[in-house]
Amino acid sequence: MNEYEVIDLSFMELEDFSITYEKLMNIKILDLSHNHLTSFPEVILTLKSIEKVDLSWNHIMNFPPNLPLNIEINRAWNRKKSK
Repeated sequence: MNEYEVIDLSFMELEDFSITYEKLMNIKILDLSHNHLTSFPEVILTLKSIEKVDLSWNHIMNFPPNLPLNIEINRAWNRKKSK
């Protein structure tokens, strides 16, 4: 059973974030900032304990229109990926 409440994966050069729900069950804070993500990690919407997600400084151009209000999502400084 995963007891971690904070996961910091910033600056890991991730291009996608796919992990099973079971591994993130108790996560409250997830930092995915300063990576190379191009799409919103949909698994975030299934996490019952999540409170904060940092997606800043990635390449995500489209976020789901109805993000839950109970999750603080930092999406600052996302820009198109240069070729």
